[in-house]
This record gives sequence, C-alpha cells and structure tokens, in this order.
Amino acid sequence: MKHLLIALSLAAVSMLAQAWEPTRPVTVIVGNTPGAGNEIAFRKLAEIVQKTNPKVSFVVENRPGVDSALANNYFLTQAPDGHTINLPSHMSSYVTNDIWEKSVKKYNYDSFVDVLTMGKSPLVLVAHPSSSVNTPQDFVRLISTTTRPINVALGGGAHRTTYEYLMERGHGNRQQVQPIKLMALCQL
Repeated sequence: MKHLLIALSLAAVSMLAQAWEPTRPVTVIVGNTPGAGNEIAFRKLAEIVQKTNPKVSFVVENRPGVDSALANNYFLTQAPDGHTINLPSHMSSYVTNDIWEKSVKKYNYDSFVDVLTMGKSPLVLVAHPSSSVNTPQDFVRLISTTTRPINVALGGGAHRTTYEYLMERGHGNRQQVQPIKLMALCQL
C-alpha cells in the first residue's frame, strides 16, 4: 500500500511538472445571455485561477439560444487544443434539449467530458410569510384551485421543466398561473 501511494504521488508531481499552459487566451463558451448564473460563477472562479496562474487569461463568449444547444453545437466544432472550454448548464444540455430542442441539438450525452461542476442550483419555492403555501403539496393544491393570478419566476431549463411538471401533474390553472422569466423579474 505504501509503495502504491508513493507511485501515485510521483505520478501526480510528474504531471504537474509538465503542466499545460495556454499560448493565447482561453475562450469560454457560455450558452446564456451575459449575467447568467453560470457565467457569474465562472468569472469568480476565473479570478482565482488567474491569481495563481498569471499566464492564463479567459475571454467569455456568450452564445445564447435554444436553451444552450447553439453554444454546445458550436463548441463541438472547436479544435480540442485546450484553448476553448464550454460552460453548459447540465439541465439544459442533458434534459430539456431532449424535450424541446431535439431537432436542433447536434450532440449526445457522451459528446462532452465534464471536467468540473462549479455548483448546483437547487429549485426553491419562496412564498410571502402570510401565504398559506408552506410545502410543495400546498403549492400544487394552490395552482390547481386558484382563481387569482399567480406569477411563477423561472430562471432556466430546470425551472421551466419543474413548472411544466407541476402544472401537468397538479392540473394547474394555466390562465391564472403564469410563468415569468427570472431575468425579467430581476430587472424590475
């Protein structure tokens, strides 16, 4: 066991000694509009990388459209030389595109290799403190029985998928329960 640990340590040191350094800025393909969560998270990580690796720089290239399918399709056309990376949304790349953009999508599940997941975006149900909605079950009951308008903020593919699922399973009143884009809500 001790010999195995020493061998693995030496292999890691050897790999670090031969570390790849880009010869030009690394292009980062983002399948969302500027200011999207995954772009903001990447920019924070890029600051950390650039502090410890001053020879590395990044250029963000936003290619929004078709729930990231256009950016993913474009990424497939780039040379695999380490100078272009893709910043996909997992939900968009692997779930919603199979539902809504199947005819546009030019990639499969195994077309990409996930190198790093920066974080997870849990779905959150937020209600006013005086609301009778305290659980997801309360929300499903509300959307199926409401006679008053309700706005549901959606941020992306995962949110849209959840909204559609709840509206279908809960027999939601689509005239009263309307989705709005979270970006629009943030800009108010």
